[in-house]
Amino acid sequence: MSIFSEHLHRLITQANISVSRLSRETGIDRSYIQKFLNGSRIPSSESYVTKICHSLQLTSRQRTEFVNSYRIARVGETSYSHFLAVKEFIENIQDINMSHTVSVSLPSGDVPPIPAQPNVEALQGSININQAIKLALERECCQEQPEIYLLIQPEHVFLNQLLALLSQTHKNVAIHHFISLDNDSHSSWDNCYNIRILQAILPMIFNHPNYDAQYCYENVASHFNDNTIFPYAIITSQTALLLSYDMRTALLSHDEGIREVYRFKFRKLFDSYEPLYQKVDDYYSYFESMLTPALQYHDKAISFQLEPCFGYMITPDFITEAANIDYATLDKVLLLFEQREKYMSQVSDKLKVTAYFTEKGLKNFLKTGRISECPPELYSPFPESIRYDFVKQLYYGLLGGTLNQEIRLISPSFHIPDNLIISSHDDNHLLLTLIQSAGKYLTLSFNETSIVHAFNDFFEYLPLSPWILSHEETLGVLKKYLPSKTDTIR
Repeated sequence: MSIFSEHLHRLITQANISVSRLSRETGIDRSYIQKFLNGSRIPSSESYVTKICHSLQLTSRQRTEFVNSYRIARVGETSYSHFLAVKEFIENIQDINMSHTVSVSLPSGDVPPIPAQPNVEALQGSININQAIKLALERECCQEQPEIYLLIQPEHVFLNQLLALLSQTHKNVAIHHFISLDNDSHSSWDNCYNIRILQAILPMIFNHPNYDAQYCYENVASHFNDNTIFPYAIITSQTALLLSYDMRTALLSHDEGIREVYRFKFRKLFDSYEPLYQKVDDYYSYFESMLTPALQYHDKAISFQLEPCFGYMITPDFITEAANIDYATLDKVLLLFEQREKYMSQVSDKLKVTAYFTEKGLKNFLKTGRISECPPELYSPFPESIRYDFVKQLYYGLLGGTLNQEIRLISPSFHIPDNLIISSHDDNHLLLTLIQSAGKYLTLSFNETSIVHAFNDFFEYLPLSPWILSHEETLGVLKKYLPSKTDTIR
């Protein structure tokens, strides 16, 4: 029996209701309900589950648990936990300006000098260790060329807060971070753990210009535990701090020889492994990162963002007319679009393009004439007539099946950040773009297997999930925004 069938059997027993009565009240065939109960069949649609919830008069908590049991039964508990982890990751990305959450400080005044003795000191307790970490970073910030080496998983709240503060106040500090990603394929938390690791370091990636991260694969649960002795290290130009897994025991040294041994080990690790991501932060490289993957043969392309993705409707002629960029950059961008347009004409019958967006984003586009995937200083707002023409193309193309992309609206229950764009063009590549508060675009390019696969699996699941409107519901929303005679926004 599945988790859903067990849950349904328990609820029916508690409600003291017969299968026949449940069938009459829900309109679901009695034989179907029997199959739901014995586990030989799972409802093909969540609407069946909703009807059962109403009939059994479930409380809000009971309803949530029952619906979750259905969703888990559809895809499996491990997969569903991965999907939830990616959804949580997306919903928690905002401006990633953590200055308002930081409860620690790095004073700009004098810091205590390094004691002459002892060269190695044992520390016990989280308070003493936090003080040692803070003091080590304070001293390094005062150096002419500050540099910090971190061999530690980003799971220590106090250290993460200090690093977030550095990204606001000491952008000249070079921070080199070596992390381990989990590779235990038998573990149910594999992708979930790696997604959480990415989420923890994301504020540093986006806000600190001199932060970089490299990674290796480990069986994290066996490598970092209470049986390992000082698996973590924080190294500065003056301090070596070796830390236990639980961050409650440490060895602190100011000895130059010890520091050099760890710096050498750290540089060797950095030379032996790959960076977790590549940054793209100039305009042409940004367009290149968005368009170039589509110039290679792939069978799918996915965009996930607030506004509709109109990139596949924009022609080189339109770019020439609307662009506000220098001629040299314009020529490069036009060449990319021309190549992409030629490529699209060749593979239009093979390439599956899927665009996920929100009704809020559609309204924003009709009001402003701008789309978040293109920096506003690069082009003039779309004329109102073209805005509505794009909506007409989306609606009638989706209605008649002639659209060159599948479009689906994201449910209002899925809280999409206004400043996030996610693009995937194959099974080994992911682009994550964040529009920061100052209007700066920064794109991260990932090809790390577990992270890319977690997102791609999530996108494959989306059409089956309650977080996406159906084809008919999407058409209904688009129809509301078809141009009226006066072309005014409703």
